[in-house]
Amino acid sequence: MIRFDAGRQRLWARPEQVATLLLSVSEPGAPALADEQARATLQAFAAAGARVSGVLVREVAELLAVLARPRLLVEVETTIGDVPGPSHTLWLGADLGVMAEGMVGEDRYAYAPVSPSLVPWVLGHLVALRRRPAPFPARPVIVARRLLDAAMAEVESEGPARAVTSLRAKAHLEAETAAAVVNMLESRRLTWRATSLWQDDRPRSTSLTVVDAVDAGYWLSSTPEEADFEDPALDVTLQPVSSGEVWRRLSALLPGEEAVSP
Repeated sequence: MIRFDAGRQRLWARPEQVATLLLSVSEPGAPALADEQARATLQAFAAAGARVSGVLVREVAELLAVLARPRLLVEVETTIGDVPGPSHTLWLGADLGVMAEGMVGEDRYAYAPVSPSLVPWVLGHLVALRRRPAPFPARPVIVARRLLDAAMAEVESEGPARAVTSLRAKAHLEAETAAAVVNMLESRRLTWRATSLWQDDRPRSTSLTVVDAVDAGYWLSSTPEEADFEDPALDVTLQPVSSGEVWRRLSALLPGEEAVSP
């Protein structure tokens, strides 16, 4: 169901519905708009108060202007345990950002404006970033993905002590390090990946993957560039970090003020 709240400047809709609305603005004579479903979608926007006499209300027009020509696109994908969670997308323009916040159990998003200066705080809120010190060990740990999968399976079937023993032997880790990795796997509440995609004349991307293991702390997870993610022998680098370091790296995905100015 499409909904628009002018007071809160929020629009609830599915991505394909927003795409139809965008098309109605950029190409009002497009043949696709004659489709019965497209006509019904535009009527639903009108019924919600987002479109009056075929013209977008100011708040919605401002949102669509950013969606049509963003300078930067940031996508946040979440996994709760092993189950895919809601995803969120941010479009950043010269003077305004638009956040599309996913909702559990729904295929629609809440689109809302956000000031570019507040984007790091908004992203931190979406992934529930909390103040925590860096966990042990202080250095990165490199483990093959298949060994991490095996350790997780062993935690569930035979308990963490057995998983620590196996991981220590197979990955050649010190006992305390193996125990820390297993504790992270057992405690992880949320894994999230944020990717920034520049939409200017030099398209490029940067990403950050973080494991939120609650009391076991935050861990950055990375793999070699251009790696085959289907390869079970793929090495995964796990780096324990403080919440402050996660904040710094999350902020680094975004441009400085001068990068998005007209």
